[in-house]
Amino acid sequence: MSRLSPILLRSLPLTLLFLGGCQASLPTRPDTPSTAALTYSTEQQAAVQEQLDNASNDYFQQLADRFPERARALGIEPEATWSALSSSSQNGIYQQLQQQKQQLQSLPLDALPAQQQLVASTLIYRINQQLDWRDCDNNSMPLGSEHDWLNLLETSLSKDTRVDNIPGFHRYLKRLESAALLLQQWQQQISERNQRHVVMLGSSRKRTLRQLDQMMSGYPFTDSPEPSTLWRDVQTRLTRLDLYPSSHGILESKAASILTNHLLPALRALRHQLTELPVQTSLSWQQQPNGDACYRLQLTEMGSAESPELLQEIAKTRLSAIQQQLVQELTLDPAQTLAPQLRAWLASHRIQPSQPQQAARERLQQLNQQLPQLFAYLPTTALVIQPSQDASVISPWYEAPRPALEQPGIYWTVANHPASSWRWPLDLYRNTLPGKHLQVALAQENTQLPDFMRAPINDDFEPGWLSIAAELAADLGGYQNAGEHAWVLLDEMEQELNLILDIGIHLYQWPQDKAIRYCQINSFLSQQDCQQRLQQIMEAPGRLARPAISRANLLSLIQSAESELGQDFVGQQFYSDWLAAGLLPPALYGQWLRLWVAQ
Repeated sequence: MSRLSPILLRSLPLTLLFLGGCQASLPTRPDTPSTAALTYSTEQQAAVQEQLDNASNDYFQQLADRFPERARALGIEPEATWSALSSSSQNGIYQQLQQQKQQLQSLPLDALPAQQQLVASTLIYRINQQLDWRDCDNNSMPLGSEHDWLNLLETSLSKDTRVDNIPGFHRYLKRLESAALLLQQWQQQISERNQRHVVMLGSSRKRTLRQLDQMMSGYPFTDSPEPSTLWRDVQTRLTRLDLYPSSHGILESKAASILTNHLLPALRALRHQLTELPVQTSLSWQQQPNGDACYRLQLTEMGSAESPELLQEIAKTRLSAIQQQLVQELTLDPAQTLAPQLRAWLASHRIQPSQPQQAARERLQQLNQQLPQLFAYLPTTALVIQPSQDASVISPWYEAPRPALEQPGIYWTVANHPASSWRWPLDLYRNTLPGKHLQVALAQENTQLPDFMRAPINDDFEPGWLSIAAELAADLGGYQNAGEHAWVLLDEMEQELNLILDIGIHLYQWPQDKAIRYCQINSFLSQQDCQQRLQQIMEAPGRLARPAISRANLLSLIQSAESELGQDFVGQQFYSDWLAAGLLPPALYGQWLRLWVAQ
């Protein structure tokens, strides 16, 4: 049986709960038998496997270099510098991807076992995905989003280049100097995109200008006695070297010179360019070059097998069905308008635990004991519940395990979470058990997978699983009353709403008043919440649409598995095996299912 036990973790406070999902009595994931054709010798099969392994490793390293911030979140150190940012590096990466694609396509993949054929198909799909998206990526402005160029630059300057000695500090100064050249490259790329009539959203520009102003505030950029963020980083690195005062002063002077004579003019020039850039108060993919094709491609790569037009109609049907379920479950008046009733119900049913850490621990203790009912095997990676010490964080969140650093998964609780945003205990189950932690840990522990399928660097595990996990928590007794379980339906309703709005804005170019009205009529969101939601959808096309698409794909896959096996279908084995399959594109679900049924 799965068990929970308090264990002292040296690197974390002693008040934490250490959750282990180890099940020695349950079967581990079975190895896939070889199905390679008899026409290939053992040597030939080994050679093909080696080439696939090399291609997988190269691809994974490219991802780490392109997305260094996300790689470090997993405890993975990238090799290259600025590779996610400069145009020359981007061109080089795409050339490498094209070469990898050609090499993989020339391999006799039927010489591989069935499981490795699936790995090869996944790698080819991911490479094609990046190559197909290249032109569309160039048809959007790269500043103003959560993971834009400027954020990557700041993170790289503050975390890259380990400084253990004076030569290391000189390398760090070189990086500061090269950052100015990089900013000049960005200006050129922005100018080229502007000439192709690529549009920037006004709120994105405002956010970027604010970020630039913050970078340029403080000493040595201004006469302020307060140090700038970069100068504070310089001082921290110098202090750690513990140099003689004279050596400290020389290096400090060089750093100040580079910041004021190189980086500051480049930051100012970029800021000036952005202030002159034309922007739109509202923005859809249709307003960008080749926007319609790019948006359709984006939904397809997220797993949609339907056209956006049909997909929106399907989402409207699902939204209506969920709304009817809510009327029944919450005993609302079917003759009255739903949205005001939902807002009134939520106003009186917000549940806010007085002790979030203790409440989360107790719920997960109860749920973890029941997990073997629904899963054939569970991960051994620990889950730790820890209170956040950052007062600026107001929402609980999950930090994925870092196997390279032997760090467990951590669910961070907060004491100052606004009651108006609590989704208790839905968010707990989505982020931990049987949701995100099971999804991440089972994939990480599957040594049969290559790294690019075990670690989500440029992609993420299917978000639809979190919704399914939240519903499975009901089968495990996770919700104590109908009010708590109602959040499962409310969450699914919101996902369908996001999909409808995303398509309405980016395909049909709905005006803001129409989109806000639709949002208010069909959800529990206020007018202000709906306005913020539209802003998010315009800034990140497709991102909020993906969960509904993903959930529908997974439900369809489960239904197909049940149809294939009939009475032989074992849900526990299905859930564990699918989670252990890692980053599997929805387009390859059919290939995975055939393999799973055969074994």
